[in-house]
Amino acid sequence: MRDVLFLPLHSTHELVVATDCTGGVGLKEQDCVKVDYKTLSYFSARVALMECLSVGAEAKAVILQNFISDDVWEELCEGINKACSQLKLDPLEITGSTETNFSMSQSSLGLSVLGWIEKGKRRINVTPKGANLAIIGKPLVGEEVIRHSEHVISLQLFHKLINNPSIYEMIPVGSKGVRYEAQKLLHALDLTHLNLISELDLEKSSGPSTCVLISYDGSKEQSLRNLVGSQFYEIHISDLTG
Repeated sequence: MRDVLFLPLHSTHELVVATDCTGGVGLKEQDCVKVDYKTLSYFSARVALMECLSVGAEAKAVILQNFISDDVWEELCEGINKACSQLKLDPLEITGSTETNFSMSQSSLGLSVLGWIEKGKRRINVTPKGANLAIIGKPLVGEEVIRHSEHVISLQLFHKLINNPSIYEMIPVGSKGVRYEAQKLLHALDLTHLNLISELDLEKSSGPSTCVLISYDGSKEQSLRNLVGSQFYEIHISDLTG
């Protein structure tokens, strides 16, 4: 199951909840990675938005848990709105809470996206056997995300791919790496004992979903490569029992 919660909403739709959190990233003295708070909230929002949209849902609102300070609230909202704009979404309603009773020594943020989806329309476990797998973007974490931003899948490209008919499923990759996500996808197809090989490190954390795993129609690979360009990395699959 993907990192998204589905709850009954009414007879025709389900409520969708996708979330992300981050700690030790920001502008406080003890933060491990130094970035401004607009950038911090942008990357956190993109994770939750990508999770929500990739399962076929429509994003409706954002809940923000701010453990930094009340002074940065507007800056955090700017980052969220930037992510929405790049995904061609109307600005989402933002609510949440700020910790003002105590001062934290490191920056910390929690963010959830609420959406909805028509029942029976989940874009999960729809990959047919024989589909190809590929990675779009590179797995990056920490300061790599800023230093090598050209290897991060952009939200503009994500938006182009989300409804591409050649792609069956698109899975944002997080801290557990590409192999973890690919094995979950293949397990749903009752495919086990498979060897996955790529020029990229399949074990590496992808931080704030700097890359996505896609399952796709192999006969349409060239058109996908033309669209994605140098960010397309095929995953070769072989049977270990063969």
